[in-house]
Amino acid sequence: MISEPTRKHITNAALFAVLARMISMAVAFFRTSSASDLIRLAFEIIFYLSIIWLGYGLWLFYKDEQDKKLQYISLLVLFGGVLAIPIFVVNTLVSFEIIVTNNIGIILSQISTILPSIGLLVGFVLLRSILDSYVLARRNIFKGQLSLPIGYAMFICYVIILTIVPPETMIIEVNGESQVKSEYVFLFYVVNFLDMGMIVMIVLGFWYLRRAFLMLDKVPKEFFERRKQVEEYPTQRTYPGTFTRFSRTQNNIIPPSAAKSEPEIIDTTSSSEVSAKKKMFCVKCGLELEEDAVFCANCGEKNPYLTK
Repeated sequence: MISEPTRKHITNAALFAVLARMISMAVAFFRTSSASDLIRLAFEIIFYLSIIWLGYGLWLFYKDEQDKKLQYISLLVLFGGVLAIPIFVVNTLVSFEIIVTNNIGIILSQISTILPSIGLLVGFVLLRSILDSYVLARRNIFKGQLSLPIGYAMFICYVIILTIVPPETMIIEVNGESQVKSEYVFLFYVVNFLDMGMIVMIVLGFWYLRRAFLMLDKVPKEFFERRKQVEEYPTQRTYPGTFTRFSRTQNNIIPPSAAKSEPEIIDTTSSSEVSAKKKMFCVKCGLELEEDAVFCANCGEKNPYLTK
């Protein structure tokens, strides 16, 4: 079972990653001065620090679960976050021409950004399979998302394209205005799509990851059993303290009086056992419901356990 400190490390790291990347995007969009570049760079470093924090949380998760695959996942995420920071700093200095290098050096600096992304891509693919296995084990109602693997795969494609065809090759200056060469118009749109898509997928991926670990081990097993009963027997829902008006047999509706009388059975269960049987949980969010609740107080989902 995942411990509460582990859960907090993972969920808080994912939340910080989302916030840092969104603020970085906003600063880049509303850029007003050179100071905006420094602010954006600072939040990009915070983003990578959040990934390192996430890797540490996944390492604690491995300690809780003793699953060898989780050990590999945590090491891959830590590798990606630790390696990304120095590579990002060097590439930034090269782009600002603080570090002067030749064309080969620029190409190598661009290619180097792929290395941490490959580690993160593999790590998040394995993490998705882990979360899917917990769904089958009824430990989590949210499956592992493909958002993070797709986002980092798009980033790798983005870097490879710009390494082969640099932006200055696709764009020319005409009368003081930048224009895309006709033969590179399609490629230019592909690059822009990858640029926007990878950011959206990465932000969504960390948000989904946070949500999954918030729910992990918090949904009681009884929730899944009750949900299965509702799905398999939608016309025969009866629970302690409730009664059905009619009993259904095939296509005929038979009043209860027509049913065969059964010998009276004395209930010897204790009051604690009866109260435990009456527990009901929302099929949407897992919140425990009151005995006569028609709707969930948390999400508003209708209570399927009460007969119509």
